[in-house]
Amino acid sequence: MKRQKTIFQLEMLSYVKRRRRHRDDYQPIEIRSAWTLTFLSLEEAEAAMPDLVNRFNEEYYYPLYCCHIREFPLGVVRNGSYDNYSDRLYDQNGVKLDERLFPTYEYMNAWSESTYLGRKPEEIRFKKGDVVDYGGELCVVHGFMRPYKEGAKPFGDSSDDGYTVWYVDKNADKIEFDDDGCALLGHDHPEAISLLPPRFPISERDQQRIENIRRFLSATDRDSHQPI
Repeated sequence: MKRQKTIFQLEMLSYVKRRRRHRDDYQPIEIRSAWTLTFLSLEEAEAAMPDLVNRFNEEYYYPLYCCHIREFPLGVVRNGSYDNYSDRLYDQNGVKLDERLFPTYEYMNAWSESTYLGRKPEEIRFKKGDVVDYGGELCVVHGFMRPYKEGAKPFGDSSDDGYTVWYVDKNADKIEFDDDGCALLGHDHPEAISLLPPRFPISERDQQRIENIRRFLSATDRDSHQPI
């Protein structure tokens, strides 16, 4: 299938701390879409980013959280979704942190260059026990979902190009288990391009929760049959 012509959309997201009296506490934080600009090429979008970051910091009323540059096909119905051909993540200074260079599920039939077999070790930014920022919430990484394996079958769903993470919340104060032995902790499977390193101070309370989750992860290493 002939690949469609594409455009590159730069989205700049801001954050709002919802409780003013907790300015230095990591949570709660609300992420909002702020500025969106469209370019004809990736090179143009990246070249414009330094000046745009400076303008944003001077003009916008909330601080910059991160940026994405997403590649969209021209003349194709999108149904209002974020499905795209590629996605690149940049921090609040415009420094690129990660990228996904293959389409989301909706556009997989347009991708004929190669097949996705998982990420190589040098492309996996976080390891088990690392603390990450996922949409303004603290999480602890359990592991990467699709590491590269020689001889693996072709693969292409972007939802598996990511991590399993555990939320750092009140459930981690004292980790409990249900009757089947499953931890009563919130978890998720975010794409790799959705995760940032923590950038705000972490309270003592949340640091204790992080250590509780890390101990839980260490226990799962010793007891490999522990459900997750």
